[in-house]
Amino acid sequence: MSLTPGWHAVLAAQRHHVRVAGGRGNRGAARELGKTIVSSADLVSRFEAVLTSDQIASHYEARERIDEILAAAWKHMAARLRPPGQTAVKVGSGSPLDEYEMMQWLKEAMRRAGIAEGYGPNVSVNANSSDSHYEPTPSVAMPITEGDSC
Repeated sequence: MSLTPGWHAVLAAQRHHVRVAGGRGNRGAARELGKTIVSSADLVSRFEAVLTSDQIASHYEARERIDEILAAAWKHMAARLRPPGQTAVKVGSGSPLDEYEMMQWLKEAMRRAGIAEGYGPNVSVNANSSDSHYEPTPSVAMPITEGDSC
């Protein structure tokens, strides 16, 4: 059996199932031998995508910090959006707030909490929340108002 150069071939074989990594040439060659092609994803998950106990603990700690930040974010938005005198968790100034400003607030809160930077939060309201490619900037950010879909 010849395999396409540059690809590694059979990762594991059990009876008539062969796990193949690589291009179409490898799959075709295995099928010609009467083998059934199955995904190697379970092998990759078992040996390459395994978290240590410390990594799992780190994820739980990050989750706790993010939950705290999100609770504070909702309170911050309510305080900013509700006019003075309106019954709320906390009465605020009723000052304008937009997607970009709230995104920056979340980034700063995450930085203070020691959460790794990288792909940061995204705050999108109404129609923007259904656009997976939308990211608010100062020039395109929509205002956030009470009752919006975030």
